[in-house]
Amino acid sequence: MSLSAKSAWITWEYQPRNISMAKALGVQLHQLISNKPRLLKYAYLTIKTLPILLNRNIEVIFVQNPSIVLCTLAIAVAKPLGKKVIIDAHNAGIFPLEGRSKILNALCKWLFNRADLTIVTNSQISTYVSENGGKPVIMPDPLPSFPTSNNFTPGNHFFLICSWSDDEPYGTVIDAFRNMPDCTLKISGNYTKKLSKAYIENLPDNIILCGFITRKEYEETLASATAVIDLTDREMCVLCGIYEGVAAEVPVITTPTTAIFEVFENHVYYTKSDQEDIIKITKKITAIDRISIYEKAIKAKKYIIKQQESRIDHIKNVVINTLRT
Repeated sequence: MSLSAKSAWITWEYQPRNISMAKALGVQLHQLISNKPRLLKYAYLTIKTLPILLNRNIEVIFVQNPSIVLCTLAIAVAKPLGKKVIIDAHNAGIFPLEGRSKILNALCKWLFNRADLTIVTNSQISTYVSENGGKPVIMPDPLPSFPTSNNFTPGNHFFLICSWSDDEPYGTVIDAFRNMPDCTLKISGNYTKKLSKAYIENLPDNIILCGFITRKEYEETLASATAVIDLTDREMCVLCGIYEGVAAEVPVITTPTTAIFEVFENHVYYTKSDQEDIIKITKKITAIDRISIYEKAIKAKKYIIKQQESRIDHIKNVVINTLRT
């Protein structure tokens, strides 16, 4: 049984996982994006989404959480029509606002209780969803399509993938690179609401704030890096930047959480979120010859591709069995 003709994947934001998941499962992706003010955006996206939910030929609706509004709409409209609703739940779709809102937490629990399946990225979140009445299935991110690195440019150029969220220890990384003037650190993302003018003016020359850059510039910066850095203080979060680095065959430095190690094992480099450890792992990478570190990066990609192939086959079978119930 094929999913392609009977299913739709809907998202209200650009997120690499939506593209790679829909492609891997053979599901048509409906990426509906709006930059309108919040209330107008929800009204506009609801109007755009309803024809998909009401389409008689579509039996399975995949929706990304976040958005909570999108998932609520799918449950409210598609479920009464006998359609299957499958939620692809990111961390923020399980613990909205870092879990600080009781109302939103309760709403998310209601959503994955009503959904026919909830796709999660690791076993810790799977356990949480199951214990709260949901039906989880684990699927780490499929590797996105990225230009691969063949960079052997002289120098040590590190790329910190950053959304400037509270869980990211970007300040600690910056402080570490203040003490490594022989290493360049480029940082992605919109920093304007997080850093003061005085702080920015006092940054040393080896730390470069990229701000908003095009997708092409982002890919080129990542692919040309000696290593990618992507860190989090969230225990259950597996970061998109790790997948992007692995896909580009670039060495990755990340956080040694159980959730991340479960996916990548020893195929990436790990550091604690403190200056001393960040400096230690950075100097370790710069001391290794380039060929050796990129050979490890290529092995990491092959390992993840092999793992995801078996996961994709499993999740297709789970979805098809859900269709039959």
